[in-house]
Amino acid sequence: MLRNPQDNESIDRLGQVVLRSAAQNDEASQAAAEGATPEAQRWRELARKAAVLEARTTANARSGAELFQSQQIGLDCLERFSAEREALRASLEIAVADPGAYGDSLGEVRDHGTARLHQDLVRLQERSRALSAQWKVTQADAGAGAQALRTEMADLKRRNTAALESDPARAMADPTLRAAEALVATTEAWDRERAAIGRLSAARDDTERRKSFLERDDAARQARDYWASAERLLGRRGAEGAPSRGTASPASGGTP
Repeated sequence: MLRNPQDNESIDRLGQVVLRSAAQNDEASQAAAEGATPEAQRWRELARKAAVLEARTTANARSGAELFQSQQIGLDCLERFSAEREALRASLEIAVADPGAYGDSLGEVRDHGTARLHQDLVRLQERSRALSAQWKVTQADAGAGAQALRTEMADLKRRNTAALESDPARAMADPTLRAAEALVATTEAWDRERAAIGRLSAARDDTERRKSFLERDDAARQARDYWASAERLLGRRGAEGAPSRGTASPASGGTP
């Protein structure tokens, strides 16, 4: 059975993850052996996590490849442990780049559990709700608001790296993080809508105009869907104030 090109890309991607995991495992193990006593324990723990990541990723890649050889499934197998794999990879990358920050994250979990993660999630949720409410009045600075939200998400994940290694913590964080990501995606869709409107104005013939119309409408639909998803995740009934195409959308400007 012939493989879909996306299947090959999925297997190649998992292979790259295996190689990165092995490299991170080697680096953590070497640091554990060479580091000073206070640092060595931290690096030994990191090396253990890297070994788990490498072993699990290798097993997933092998199982996925075998499934691809027999039938056109396997993505479920490849992604079954994706959340845990990504969390461990984030821990490894931050620990290698900034061991002090990772050490602080470990200490926070040891001393206070997920208390700081909960506080950060509450703050991110409040910011997301405020931003969504603001957009129902004006979307003039939507891009700047989304960038601030993106920065806050990155900071949250960095401060709570060790906490997010656990399944319960990731389950707790998932709705708030996905809501913020959906709001960021909303502004990106608005940017695509705005660009399509610009192309529509410059279209030289009916073919270009039809293509630009379709791109504009598709971007506007995506923006509405992302915004509605964010509102649901934030616990609201729906994006009643979300712009409809050709009216309140910041990109449409009344274009029919």
